[in-house]
Amino acid sequence: MNGARYEVTPLGVDTPFGATVSGLTLEHLRDATVRKALYDLWIDRGVLLFRGESSSEMHVELSKCFGRLEQHVFKETWVDGHPELVKVKYYPDDGNIYEIDGELRGGFLPWHSDLVYTDTINRGASCSRSSCRRAAGGRASSTRSRPMTASPTG
Repeated sequence: MNGARYEVTPLGVDTPFGATVSGLTLEHLRDATVRKALYDLWIDRGVLLFRGESSSEMHVELSKCFGRLEQHVFKETWVDGHPELVKVKYYPDDGNIYEIDGELRGGFLPWHSDLVYTDTINRGASCSRSSCRRAAGGRASSTRSRPMTASPTG
């Protein structure tokens, strides 16, 4: 590794959980010690926000730090070249518009359960906004990818 460091800071000033990880690269993820440190940080803090390098390869490799990845059963949602990632889209014409804290949001799911019909319970998931554009009426539509992370094996 070239000596470049990544940084871990609290998620927020008054937030008793979570951490922000900045400056992490694919090169860092090749180091088993870094992967283990990220896993331990996730167990300790519960929620991790990553800022910095962003690519499908980075998303998949980072997600592998936290356990075995599950492929979604609906193959039509898979991201080309990365079956570990699924596309989650919002279409303004669907009509699922919610007002949250004075801001209109599309496709908001306050609570739901993904893949309850599979034989493996998800332990976590990672999300990455891959694009965001304004739709008619000033509403945002976005595409997100997320690998589902199953419980790590012993």
